[in-house]
Amino acid sequence: MELTRAEELDLSRQFGFYVIEREDRFEAVSFFHIGRQDNWGMYLILALALFPVHQMIYNEDLVVRIFCGILGIGLGGFALLGLLKQATDQLVVTKDRITFRNSLVRRSLPVEKDMKIQMRTDRLVSRRGQPHLYVNLWLVTPTREHRIFDFSSHEKDRILLERLGKQMRATINRHIQ
Repeated sequence: MELTRAEELDLSRQFGFYVIEREDRFEAVSFFHIGRQDNWGMYLILALALFPVHQMIYNEDLVVRIFCGILGIGLGGFALLGLLKQATDQLVVTKDRITFRNSLVRRSLPVEKDMKIQMRTDRLVSRRGQPHLYVNLWLVTPTREHRIFDFSSHEKDRILLERLGKQMRATINRHIQ
């Protein structure tokens, strides 16, 4: 069952991105939602990084300052990169070109006849036993595969995630054919 345009927009916003579709162009653009539950872990790591940085500034022992500086900057950098990745992922598909930024890497490829889009789902169970579902869209060429876009949510939204992923796959395939 195909989603209506309004359902697709609502679902995409719920999962952290916007879908913009025109006759000659398809775009999927991630956005950063500060209150999203998926970000809480990154916020915690960022907050934990502040303690070593504080110790680096106010401690007089050189070894402690170096160790705390490396630890604090490393943890903070890791958390910021994770949040930055979430805010910068995007996909733009036109009839002659596919441009995507995924995991802070930007690529642009010309459309070829033998390209196709595949959807893959991965299930990850946290230590607390809460399942999380990841939907990945892959651009498959005869020589390589590129992950072009991904989104995720709790497994309770599995049906909605898969419907949206299938809809996006069909739309992108329609634009590159």
